[in-house]
Amino acid sequence: MKTSHPLGSLNSGLFLRSLGALVALLLLLTLIGPLAAAAPDTATRYVATTGADAGNDCLDPGLPCRTIQHAIDVAGNGDEVLIAQGTYQENLVIPITLALRGGFEADGWTRDLDLFPTIIDGSGNPIEPGGWESNTVAKATVVRDDTIFRMWYDGSNLVDDVQVGLASSGNGKTWARS
Repeated sequence: MKTSHPLGSLNSGLFLRSLGALVALLLLLTLIGPLAAAAPDTATRYVATTGADAGNDCLDPGLPCRTIQHAIDVAGNGDEVLIAQGTYQENLVIPITLALRGGFEADGWTRDLDLFPTIIDGSGNPIEPGGWESNTVAKATVVRDDTIFRMWYDGSNLVDDVQVGLASSGNGKTWARS
């Protein structure tokens, strides 16, 4: 007795290969979907000396936070914190990966490091500038090199020209000139 294929004249080998390819494609899409959805969103946060921290997520450039530390505290990994010109007397603790960028004016957030200097004054920090950097320390750039922080900065005693200094720290809080 001759039996017919349940799918009629369709070649069963071709059907099985097509079904296998479809299952593999669905499995691949199932695995890739959560990876694409897990990509973190990053945000730009704003800080100005005229801002306010209370209840502020620092996301609105028209309503910036007052302190850099508050912006860090509400930020997520990969966020960028734009800091308007001014002096911020803070000792910062940065437990996540983010970018701190200074040199902005608070109206329009245009960046010019010379016109809109941003100074982080770690009052109470044991580093004491001396010699050529006895009057000002500005435009600091901090780089983490494995377990050592390195800070390059401009310094001046208002008599000599500006020079570049280098300081090192094991914890990012206590600095020693290198």
